[in-house]
Amino acid sequence: MRSLNYALYGAILGLIFLALGISALMSANIIANPLPSNFKDYIPKAYIVQSGSMAPAIKVGSIVIAQKSLNYLPNEVITFKNTAYDKNPTTHRIQFKNYPEGVNNPPEYLTAGDANEEFDRNSVKDGQIVGKVVFTLPYAGYIASFAKDPRGFILMVVVPATIIIYEELKFLKREFGKSYSKFRQKNLIKEKEDMPLPRISILIPAIGAAVVIFSISLAYFLDNEDSIGNIFGAASNFSTTTPSPSPSPNPTPIPTPTPGIAQNLVINEVLPDTSCFQGNTEAQWIELYNGYSVTINLKNFKITDGTNTIDLVNSNTDLPAGQFALLAHSNSIWNSCYSDNGAITVNLGGQLNIDVGQLQLIDTDGLTVIDTVIWGTNSLTPAQNESIERVPDGWDSATGTGFVESDFVEKTTPQPGL
Repeated sequence: MRSLNYALYGAILGLIFLALGISALMSANIIANPLPSNFKDYIPKAYIVQSGSMAPAIKVGSIVIAQKSLNYLPNEVITFKNTAYDKNPTTHRIQFKNYPEGVNNPPEYLTAGDANEEFDRNSVKDGQIVGKVVFTLPYAGYIASFAKDPRGFILMVVVPATIIIYEELKFLKREFGKSYSKFRQKNLIKEKEDMPLPRISILIPAIGAAVVIFSISLAYFLDNEDSIGNIFGAASNFSTTTPSPSPSPNPTPIPTPTPGIAQNLVINEVLPDTSCFQGNTEAQWIELYNGYSVTINLKNFKITDGTNTIDLVNSNTDLPAGQFALLAHSNSIWNSCYSDNGAITVNLGGQLNIDVGQLQLIDTDGLTVIDTVIWGTNSLTPAQNESIERVPDGWDSATGTGFVESDFVEKTTPQPGL
């Protein structure tokens, strides 16, 4: 048995060193890479399910394995990125496969979650697809999430590794003592007492480490709405909606795990330059989107142009979840220049300069930047009377001081409050 353990242990180490050696030789261009350039795209990828939009086919807490394919068909479940920078892919079922530019051109796919009544907002192209879901491990994601926690990492990796190392050191000490005692007396120590843990036990912390790696990947299932009366009958315990508490001056926001959509207050649209004036006041405006799952009070949030920092509002102003607020230097512009489309309007005081090309929202602590928007120095260069807007509403691939241009598009017809 000991010989078998040593053989297995040696084989594992040998494969590891062989792989490292080949990788080093390829990196130094000593040998050519025998694999195709897109080989990494076909490596199966694992994601943890954190929403119930695919229930009951795939339950919350499952791990899904996505494998890239050359062809995707209706009724297959795929994992795809909504933008090139999307770190949280969506996994939904293909409902229709269309060829909008003819059968000789790449197809586009209409997708939806099994527990959603509507299709996803945008069609999916081949380049966005990570792969087809080929395997599902129900509830295994809870273990992976636990392993991501420091306590889980210690329990599943550090503790088993420490035990194995301790037993190995104890075995080596006994072997040394046995070798020394052979000069004086033979067979004083029975072989069974010197038996260490099997070498195969090295796999215990390795498996724990693999679970931690799984926990690094996260896939969310895009929830457009809760399922109502469809044939799948999604159970209520799959819902990720948090009941809204009564409004308070400074509630503690609870973000919902919707992929790509902001989990906080963000600047959704900006009109930096317009030919319309109300008196001497230019009709510039800023549209905010509440990505929290609860109604928030805009009081104590701040906005800055990099030089001037002002309060969003001077009094309690509630903004419901998923709704818009419009900020302008004069509320009278909504009667003469633009329609507010029923959105909450706020008179923007102070000396905030919307022409500057950068705005940042600051959380209620007065220090933490929760959203950044930049234009004019990049590909976002709106002309006069054009706005820049997130598409879809609230889409945010970056957080805090980060900014991703592709989250925005230029709008020749601004859409305040929509």
